[in-house]
This record gives sequence, structure tokens and C-alpha cells, in this order.
Amino acid sequence: MATFDLHISRHQLHYSETKLPAWHKATPESLAEYKTQVTNALVRKTGQNLQNESDVINFFHEISVILRECAGNTVIHTSYNPFTRPGWTKAVKEFHDIERAKRRLWMSEGRPRGMNYSSDREYKGAKRLLRNALDREYAAYMSKVCADIDKAAEVDLRLFWKLTKRIKPKTSRLYPEITDSTGKKNTDPEEVAEAFADHYETLYRCLMDQHFDDGTKKYIDTKISEITELFKGDLRTLPGGPITSDKIICVVQSVKSRKAPGFDLITNEHIKYGGITLTLCIAVLFNAIIDSGKIPTEWKQGLIIPIYKGAGRPTTLEIPQSTATRLPKKSRLLNSFL
Repeated sequence: MATFDLHISRHQLHYSETKLPAWHKATPESLAEYKTQVTNALVRKTGQNLQNESDVINFFHEISVILRECAGNTVIHTSYNPFTRPGWTKAVKEFHDIERAKRRLWMSEGRPRGMNYSSDREYKGAKRLLRNALDREYAAYMSKVCADIDKAAEVDLRLFWKLTKRIKPKTSRLYPEITDSTGKKNTDPEEVAEAFADHYETLYRCLMDQHFDDGTKKYIDTKISEITELFKGDLRTLPGGPITSDKIICVVQSVKSRKAPGFDLITNEHIKYGGITLTLCIAVLFNAIIDSGKIPTEWKQGLIIPIYKGAGRPTTLEIPQSTATRLPKKSRLLNSFL
């Protein structure tokens, strides 16, 4: 019924510094420019003749590259910053750089202790300056937050509670470990990834054991036989006819924004704001896939992201863990028609 390729590919290492378009910050002018650039780049590809699976994959990659480049030229990009904190300004960053440099010098001299050592004295002084700068900026930040709350209390109660909730102390418990089926506790990130990969490989392996759902398999085989018999005259088209640009536009309008991309780094917004020329190319791509009867292997490879549910649960693989699987957006779009 399905084939799972669970070869480990640590995308967080491959794309650790990747910057994605901040579509929610894009202006109408930048979106119009993005649409224009995509149209100009794809206008000669709407009549592409895709003969085999290799042509389909190459065409898919060409479209993906064009969308990423056009977005890079027109839309503001952003990336995740794990070091963000209130009050961390450019001035504080300068003090932090000085403190780090003094620390490296102090460590290179063997970490001497005492005020008679210049490296230790300068390192402690740099730490003190950094701490004072942080305290000043954080105090200024909190003063602004309190002023916003006071203003919201008189004008907008919804905003008041939103701002109040934002500064409410939160407790978080991180579990950088997982216990595998053998009882081994893994703490290294790569070991955790290996443990999850082994777990899902075992979970999705087609085994004819007491847990195998034979009734579902028979039902699916029966349905496939009925569909094959119904369309045995022409298996190279869908019941509703070929996929058109208008049909794709209808589906694209309903997709949600600000969703994580797949391995190709294409988001829903790349397609949403691409214009009619892009949908014409996607229609060519989809019809070629349906005509050949083969979905590209890359479109069936997803990024499985385990999500620990918390609430005091044990960090073992036997306890059901929630997962999020990221597939290429064009693959999900094609599934809407299939």
C-alpha cells in the first residue's frame, strides 16, 4: 500500500542558516514585483512537453529554483534567531562581543584568578559592563511594555489582556533525551534522531503479525479493482478531465498561509502570489504526472518532525508521540485533485 524511505537526512543541519521569505511583511508593491518576475521567468515554459519522469523532475526543480530566486529578489527574508531576548539591542551586542573577546584571552592564558592578572581583571570588567548594559536595556523595555499596558487598559481590553499574558512568567521543560525500545537513554541530538528513525521504520514496516489490519487491505484492494475496471478505457486522465489553470487557482485560494515548507523550501505563498503563468506551468506538470501514472519519488519524501507532548509524559518511544510531516507544497496540491 505504501513504501517508506526512512533514510535519515538531518535537514536542520543542511538548512540551519536558511532564510525564508517573510510573506506577512511583504508590501503590495513587492508582491506585484514578485508576480512579475515569476511571470517573466516562466512565460516560455507554459508549453513544455514532458516526456518522462526525468523531464517531470527537472521541470519541478526549475520551477522551484525560479520561485525561490524571485522571492529572494523581491520579498524581505527572515530566519530563526535562538538568541533573541528582550532588551538585546545593537549596543548590548557590542558589549557582548567585547566580553567574549576578553573571555577568549583569559582562557588562552590558562584562566588565571586574581586582580593582579590583567586578563582576569579585564574579563570581569567586561562582564560587569555587559550586565549593566543588559539591565539598562531591559529596564527600558519593561517601561515601554508597562506604558503600552496602561494605554491599552483605557482603550482596548483585548489588547490589554494580550500584552499582560505576553509578560506573564512561563515555565518550560525541555527534554533533550529519548529512551529507545532497548531502554537506552539517548541525549545526543544525532542519537535522538537515530532512535526516532528506527522507531518509525519499525512502526511502518509491513509485517503480517497479529496487529496487521487484513480487513482494511482487502477493502483497499477491492476499491482499486473497481476503479481500474471503471476507467480501464483511459487511465491517463482524471474523471473530471485534465487539470486546468482555473482548477488550480480555486484550490490555491483555499490553502493556508504561514505554513512550514517541505525540503524544497517552497511555501504556500510562493504559489499563491505567483500568478496565472505559474498555475499554467503547474497544470502542465500535474497533467504530465497523471499521464505517466508515476508521482516523482521526491514528492513522496517528507520531513517527519516528532513533537513531545509534555504534560509529565515519560520520554519513551512507546508512549505515543505527535508528529508533523512536511511534504513539498506541489505534492499536497496534487493530492487535492487526486
